[in-house]
Amino acid sequence: MYVTNLTLTKQADPLQLASVGLDVFVKEPEVDERLISMPHITLLPHVGTENRDARRKMEVLALTNLRDYLVTGKGLTPVPECA
Repeated sequence: MYVTNLTLTKQADPLQLASVGLDVFVKEPEVDERLISMPHITLLPHVGTENRDARRKMEVLALTNLRDYLVTGKGLTPVPECA
């Protein structure tokens, strides 16, 4: 189900929702302070890549980025904050 932060913070009444678990955020890695302050909301790191195939692809991408950076001075997928 897709729910925006605004909708969740307005509608997440603990009397109507016993708990909420989130692992994807609108502006990752930033997390809406209102969500952090709600005791019935559990915030988790994104764990959608917790499988061998995804991890292997991340390793290959990381090594490809490293090689490209060393050879050309530019990686394929730079971190926006560091680009």
